[in-house]
Amino acid sequence: MSNRLRQSVAIIFSLMAMGASAADIDMEKIQQEIPAAKDESISVICERCNSDFKISEHKILLDGLSSRRYVRQMQIALYMQDIVHQTASKAHFDNCDFSGAIAYIAQLKAELDEHAEAATVLLMAKKPLLVNLELNLAFLSLGQALHGIQDFYAHTNYVEINIDHASALSDFKVVKTWGDQAEENIQKWQEAGLKSGYVSWGAPKKCAVPYETHGEMAKDSKETDRGKKTISKFGNVTHFEVAQGLAKDASKKFILDVFAEWPILNAVSQGTITLDVLVDSRATVLK
Repeated sequence: MSNRLRQSVAIIFSLMAMGASAADIDMEKIQQEIPAAKDESISVICERCNSDFKISEHKILLDGLSSRRYVRQMQIALYMQDIVHQTASKAHFDNCDFSGAIAYIAQLKAELDEHAEAATVLLMAKKPLLVNLELNLAFLSLGQALHGIQDFYAHTNYVEINIDHASALSDFKVVKTWGDQAEENIQKWQEAGLKSGYVSWGAPKKCAVPYETHGEMAKDSKETDRGKKTISKFGNVTHFEVAQGLAKDASKKFILDVFAEWPILNAVSQGTITLDVLVDSRATVLK
C-alpha cells in the first residue's frame, strides 16, 4: 500500500468515526439541477471565523458541522490536517517550504479533479454508491487543500511585508497559491522577503538563518505574540484579524474556482458552502 493511500485510508476512517457517513444520492434530481457555478450562484458562509480553535473545543466543532454531508466531509478534512499531517512542512507552509507547499496544493487539486470527474461519469451511469465514494474523496481533497491555502497567511510574514506599503486594509490582496501562476506568485513574494516560521519537528526545513520560529511568527490566534499585535494606522486591527480575513477570502476564491470547473460539487453542496477558518492548535506550543 502506498504512503498516500495509507494516509487517505487513515483520514477516511477518522472521518467515518467522527460521523461523516454516506449520503443518499438522488441521481435524477442532481442530473436535472446541476447549475453553472457562477459567483452569484454560490454562497460561502464563514462560521467560527471570529473564534479561536482549541483542542478542548473538539466537541463544539463537531456539533457545529454542516448537516450537508459532503460539506461536512470538507470541514473535517480541513480540521484533520493538523493531526494527520502535523509534521509535514508542505501541509502548513512551515519551515519556508514554499515549493513543497505549492506542489502539495497542486497534488490535492489534481486528486480533487480526478474524483470529481469520476463522480460526474458515474452519475450519468447511475451508480450512486460509487458516486458517493468519489464525492466524499473530492471533498476530502478540497478540505485538505483549503487548510494549506489558509495557513499561508497565518504562518508566513506576508501580512508584515504588506503593512508599510498598504494605505488601507483593502490593499492586502489574496495570493493565489493554486493554479498555473502559483509558483510565480510565491517567487515574487520570496524576492520581497517572504518567510515562514521554523518548526523544530517539521520536515523539511528550508529557512535560512536567522529565522523566526513558528511560535514567534504564527497569527493563528489573537492570543499569540504576533497575532495580538495591532496595526495602529488601520484602527488597531490585529495581525490575526488581517491574516484571518485573507484566509477567508482566499478560501472563497479557491472554492469558486473549483465549483466553476466541477458543477457537480456545487450541486451536492446545494449552492452553499459553510466554511471554517481554523486556528492551528500548535501555534501556542511550538517555539
